[in-house]
Amino acid sequence: MELNGALWNLYSLGRLPKLAALHRRLLAQPPVTEVVTRPLRRRQGVLLDAVTTVLELAGCPLRVREVHAAVEEFYGEKVPFSSVNEALSTQARRDGGRFRRVRYGTYEMASRWTARAVKRTL
Repeated sequence: MELNGALWNLYSLGRLPKLAALHRRLLAQPPVTEVVTRPLRRRQGVLLDAVTTVLELAGCPLRVREVHAAVEEFYGEKVPFSSVNEALSTQARRDGGRFRRVRYGTYEMASRWTARAVKRTL
């Protein structure tokens, strides 16, 4: 067998047999695959409905963290915090929005939406 260049240097230094043994050992091991579960990305409308439901059922102002925890419990899986925060802040900024910002990081249902929620349940 003729070896040239870099392979000859590895062979002459005694590294090539060691590398071949390492290669065989690595190929004999089962592949390591790790399944990473990421938070599920939902459409904004579906998430907005869940956030609305949580605030309607609470009946009082809630912090974003509390709303996020309740939405995750509602779905039974992880939901991105940023999505819940975006739904709350976007709907609180607009006139006629669903939510009203009480103070930093705390939201409640807007009064006109609370009346609609009561009508839906009756």
